[in-house]
Amino acid sequence: MAFWTAKSQWHRLVLLLLVWPLWVGAGEAATHFVTAEVGSVGPGTFGRPPPRVTPADLPTAWPTQPLPRVTARHVAQSVGEASDNIITTWYRLRPTATTAAPDETVYLYLPRWQTIGQLAVYKDGELVWRSRGGPIWNGFNHPVWLPLAEAGEAMPQEVLVRMDSLKSAGGALSSVWIGPERELRWRYAARRILQITLTQVGTSAFLIVGLFSFGVWLRRREVPYALFSAAALFSWLRNLHFYLGDEPLPMPEPWFGWMTVSALGWLVISVYFFNYRLHQQKFPRLERGMVGFMLLLTVLTLPGLVPLGTLATWVNLLLFGMMLVATVAMLLASWRSRSREGWAISLWNVLNIPMGIHDALLQSYAINIENLYLMPYSVAGTFFLFLAILLNRYTHARNEAETSNARLEMRLAQQEQELQASHHKLREAEHQQMLIEERQRLMRDMHDGIGTSLMTALSVVEAKKTPDDQAVATMLRDCVDDLKLTIDSLEPVDADLLLLLAALRFRLEPRFRQTGLTLHWQVEDLPRLEWLEPNSALQVLRILQEVFTNVIKHARASQIRVSTGVRDGGVYVAVEDDGRGFAVNETLARVTTQAPGGKSRGLLNLIHRASMLDGKVSWSTPEGAHGTRFELWLPLTRPKA
Repeated sequence: MAFWTAKSQWHRLVLLLLVWPLWVGAGEAATHFVTAEVGSVGPGTFGRPPPRVTPADLPTAWPTQPLPRVTARHVAQSVGEASDNIITTWYRLRPTATTAAPDETVYLYLPRWQTIGQLAVYKDGELVWRSRGGPIWNGFNHPVWLPLAEAGEAMPQEVLVRMDSLKSAGGALSSVWIGPERELRWRYAARRILQITLTQVGTSAFLIVGLFSFGVWLRRREVPYALFSAAALFSWLRNLHFYLGDEPLPMPEPWFGWMTVSALGWLVISVYFFNYRLHQQKFPRLERGMVGFMLLLTVLTLPGLVPLGTLATWVNLLLFGMMLVATVAMLLASWRSRSREGWAISLWNVLNIPMGIHDALLQSYAINIENLYLMPYSVAGTFFLFLAILLNRYTHARNEAETSNARLEMRLAQQEQELQASHHKLREAEHQQMLIEERQRLMRDMHDGIGTSLMTALSVVEAKKTPDDQAVATMLRDCVDDLKLTIDSLEPVDADLLLLLAALRFRLEPRFRQTGLTLHWQVEDLPRLEWLEPNSALQVLRILQEVFTNVIKHARASQIRVSTGVRDGGVYVAVEDDGRGFAVNETLARVTTQAPGGKSRGLLNLIHRASMLDGKVSWSTPEGAHGTRFELWLPLTRPKA
């Protein structure tokens, strides 16, 4: 029991906060007219009201009636604007003296009036205000705010309100306030905000977001975005009359009415279709039936076919029936999908039914005309729900994207670790393979070079002949030189040919001195040979060793000169001696036709080794001089195998 008591106290507090402005703003200075003297005359007209009232214009009887007051509809009357279908109703108010300050203006504040017709206000018989819109869209939702007495001016003795309306449509007038601006301004401002501004702001914001959604649809072609933008557009068209005051419309009234009524039906379709897609469900027959029905209704209500006033009641009933069927389908979709978002939209749209009933009663004057139309707020609520759903989905998508990115980063890290492990294993395998290949190369070089020389020396010693000590020494020296070359090829030269040549000079210079040869070392800087690795370095060393050996053994030279240079996209190493030389052209011609094992096999070996390096060897005899010039040309880059 204590819980319910506390809850009731909270309800009283909220109610107090809501209704507090209703009685704190108006003091004794403002008069609230809840009754008026009322009289009717006819037939009337929708022409411009006269600038001054004469006794002939006024009714003879003025019974007092409560306000708000409703003029009953005469459904038996015709629907046209003939004078016998127009009635003029007069409301007479007698303001009393107010406590307004001398510098204050006294205002008349009328919360709402509604009819198919027009309204005018007279002060002491003089016309001071009139509605300027058409009979149908006459700014009924805009409160009237009219100065009656300027600062220092006497209060009028009589205020007349004239309403011209169709008998078949009836009319209604709310209660009236008269008082100083300081007492009534907040009432007028609050009423204007509730009846006009909030709807304008809500539908405008809806339209802006709808345009954004339309842009998204142009890129992604997803149906919910198109339905959302359509709902925003139809909501704006439906509530366009909230933007209009008592000014004339920029288009004929029948077309404006047709547009707003049709927009209501298409708004219902777009909203409900959006809900169905939100639930990821479709109702093909129902959807086709709703679209077909709305197309038929849109065509039948075109201006000029049937007067909209005749069909208005039936149109509203048919739209209400369509909304009921669509709501049932939406609840079924929510039940199937078990979606919280879907249930939120569905339950909110269920509220459209009592709101629509309330607005229909208000429009037909069945309830107090000072109430607010609720359907515009329903559209605003739908808009905010749409925004909440889009925000929720955006947030969900971002969370999923972040989760996916985190998972992807984790997988990438795992794959990177696996790749690093695989790369490490591959490096190990390559290292092992390189060691195996290097061992094989060393074994092959030792077998072909040192092994062959040692076997030759061993064969001579084992022949039981008196061996030539000098020959054996020569063969052993060749073995030692070949071993040194093999070792030198293993030294890191970092693609530097000069460093390789320096190592060769260090090995062979003592032998040059022993044989009496003078070495002239005339080398210059050379570009790097990136392809120079141990195997190719050994080939270069063996080529030059073979050349130096030939000079020592056969040339009978006293001097030898080594030079380097760059030419034709490569580098060259030249070896020149001042020996007896040989017939270069004749020897080379014989070499190319000689069978293996001939005397000039050394030249063939040099040519073969150079070709393995994509290089060239050449011999020439300097003009007017003795000796031979040998040249080894090597490319800067070698094509990949």
